[in-house]
Amino acid sequence: MSECISFNIENGRFMCIATTNETCDGVECTFHRTAKAQRASLGQAHARLRSLPEEAQVSIADTYYDGKMPWREDK
Repeated sequence: MSECISFNIENGRFMCIATTNETCDGVECTFHRTAKAQRASLGQAHARLRSLPEEAQVSIADTYYDGKMPWREDK
């Protein structure tokens, strides 16, 4: 079984939710990402968002996050 966060069981079959593949190509897949890698990537994205000016953060929050700023909730 793959550690990839995109590998899922759907209707009793293993399925990649990032691609249309029914099999996992493992680390060879360009979409392969472990939960640990995903948390690290999200942490980096949130750090970048926190570094932006307040006006930019508000605009991004309004456009993509329904006015919420989850990057400010990171520890």
